Amino acid sequence: MGECTISKKIRELSAKKIPLIAIVGEQEKVNGTVNICRLGVAGQEEIEFVKLKEAIKSLS
Repeated sequence: MGECTISKKIRELSAKKIPLIAIVGEQEKVNGTVNICRLGVAGQEEIEFVKLKEAIKSLS
């Protein structure tokens, strides 16, 4: 990611109206989870990685 922080990158993507942002760091890798930010929804949600496909499908 270079010099960008994760928070800054999330703000940039939100400003571009990206409907779903998936974040996977070391903690998520260990737990088998992913944090997602949905456009128009405050905060982040942690879900199991296997449920990410369902979250993406819910966008349509």
